[in-house]
Amino acid sequence: MNAGQRPGRVTVTHPRTVATSRGPRVGARVEASALLSDRQLRLLMRAQLRLSVRYVSGVGLLLVLVPLLLANVSWFAEATFGGVPLSWLIVGALFFPVFVVVGRSYVRSVERLERRFVELVAE
Repeated sequence: MNAGQRPGRVTVTHPRTVATSRGPRVGARVEASALLSDRQLRLLMRAQLRLSVRYVSGVGLLLVLVPLLLANVSWFAEATFGGVPLSWLIVGALFFPVFVVVGRSYVRSVERLERRFVELVAE
């Protein structure tokens, strides 16, 4: 390679990663397709935005309503489980598994949306 030349881009992945087993990446397929219209891309972006807004609003609602419920329902403040206040367990321990489930659900929904888009482009 000469001093003025830059090497081409190369994507490096480990053969045992999950990413390699999920099929072709949407970006690679979209770049390869010369038949894509701006309308198709706008439709994909709108669908992604709708999905994101749905999930963000659901999580935001959860983050607002649970503390309000804990602050305004008196028996939550007095209830304990194994000597630990129930409100602490709900906020400190139950939120995280819920976030993991919501995150996994979001990723699956996005992947499903992208697969549909790739099928649409391939037709």
